[in-house]
Amino acid sequence: MNEKNLKNAGIDCLSGVRRFAGSAELYEKYLRKFIDDENLSCAKKAMAEKNYEDVLKYIHTLKGVTGNLSMTELFNSCGELVVKLKNKEFNNLDDIFERICLLYSKACESICVESEN
Repeated sequence: MNEKNLKNAGIDCLSGVRRFAGSAELYEKYLRKFIDDENLSCAKKAMAEKNYEDVLKYIHTLKGVTGNLSMTELFNSCGELVVKLKNKEFNNLDDIFERICLLYSKACESICVESEN
């Protein structure tokens, strides 16, 4: 696991390994599983429909997953969107959501590179 590569994608793998009782193998297993997570694709569909209740549900779940995996930047952005949705503040949602999509892609690309090695 290339810590520098993952860190550049906003993933704190040292913290992540600690969350998994010090097992780098178990942490890597769940990092690889993240690529198959469907919460963001479901949230994209809900955003397009302006179904903010569903967006909240999917992004809140994604926030939990990214928190457990120590994907700090993505976790923080999901948290920002969750707060706005809970407070029914619908301005600037697209900007935050776009940032989430970019961070998500960056994280997935980094994980894929690590999986190939």
